[in-house]
Amino acid sequence: EEANDEMAFAINWVSEDPSCDIDVHVRSAGCPEVLYFGNKETPFGKLFRDVQSSGSIDGDGADYQNWEWVRIDHGQLEDLTIWLNAYKTTKPAQVRIIGVSKGRRYERNVQINGPGDGGQSADRDSSDSWHKVTLRR
Repeated sequence: EEANDEMAFAINWVSEDPSCDIDVHVRSAGCPEVLYFGNKETPFGKLFRDVQSSGSIDGDGADYQNWEWVRIDHGQLEDLTIWLNAYKTTKPAQVRIIGVSKGRRYERNVQINGPGDGGQSADRDSSDSWHKVTLRR
């Protein structure tokens, strides 16, 4: 397996709520496990850092110190389902997600309105606490 089969995703955010906490949840086709702060290592990847307060989406993210980020061990972007969750917030959050796959950078900026739900919403598609991210072009 070649190193360029790996992918990385990182998120950070800003919100008028200083206690805002956004989490990334990743599924990969064929695996029942979800990669997130409560399950930091799966057969398809690893959550390297869970941050509870990002505070900035400016700059190029060179240090990624305040970013939550994951590594995916395969190059199948189409196999992934990526969700962002407003775990805790009372105000909307502007979220920046950067992904790198096969030497190509993908970037999206999305808004999550909240309120925070502690990751508990049963129907993510209709919840203002969740946002499904598409990185493919």
